This record gives sequence, C-alpha cells and structure tokens, in this order.
Amino acid sequence: MNINFTGINNVSVGYTKVKPNVFTKADIYSFYGDIFDDMSGQDKTEFKNALKKAGAYYEWNCTKDVIPDTFFIQVMKEEGDSLKIPPRINFYLNFCRIPMNTDATLPIFSYIGKTLVKIQNMIGNENNIKLARTANKILTDEILKYLG
Repeated sequence: MNINFTGINNVSVGYTKVKPNVFTKADIYSFYGDIFDDMSGQDKTEFKNALKKAGAYYEWNCTKDVIPDTFFIQVMKEEGDSLKIPPRINFYLNFCRIPMNTDATLPIFSYIGKTLVKIQNMIGNENNIKLARTANKILTDEILKYLG
C-alpha cells in the first residue's frame, strides 16, 4: 500500500495476535511509514521536537535502530490468558518502549496520536482505518487514565 499525504508516505498498517509468553496473549497494531518536512507540513520536525521534549534517552533510543526518516508505531494490548494477570498496554516508537508513567513522554504520545489520526483520515481501506481508529482509542483511553 502506498499512501501519500502531508509529511508522511509509504504507510503500512498491520495487525497481529501473538502469545508473548505462556500466560498472556496480545493484539499488536503496527504502523510504519516515511516522515519528512514539505511545504504543507513539518512531520519530521514535529517528530524530532516530541523526542527532544521527552529527553535525551528518547531522542537516542527512538532513532538509533531505524532507517532515517521513518516511524514505526506499535500499540500492544496484552491480556492474561489462563491466570489472573492484569491487562496492560504497551506503546513502542521505533522499537523503543514508551512508558506512560511520566509527563515527559506526553509529547511523544501526542505525536503518535496525531499520526494515527492522519493515517485513519487518509487511507481508503476500511480495515486499515478501523485498525488506526482502534489503536488511537487505546492510546486516548490510556492517556485519560494517566491524567485522571
């Protein structure tokens, strides 16, 4: 799939069910694409600014293992399988786990949310729109829990 819109293109969307370990199962929503700045938008600059606001750890770890000028967002919703393990949500940006336990990471979550909204508003495939919408709802719910 090739999608081209302001500052983001070549977007791939995926959904996988996995068993991270013997006790849990997880739904993983994945979004990959190229980011750049152009006359219509500054997606690459917004990405770098969000990482800079979050701190040096995220500036380094969210960019070191990826091809330059790309994003890879994963939203993992994990549930206990056979034991009473509480559900948990994990967020990854370019293979770096972003915890929702400090205000410092909120700019990254804002960037992820904006990107998911752009993806769901621009793709023509209803299944991919649904995946982006679901991932954004999970993100929004977790932010509201954190802020509440």
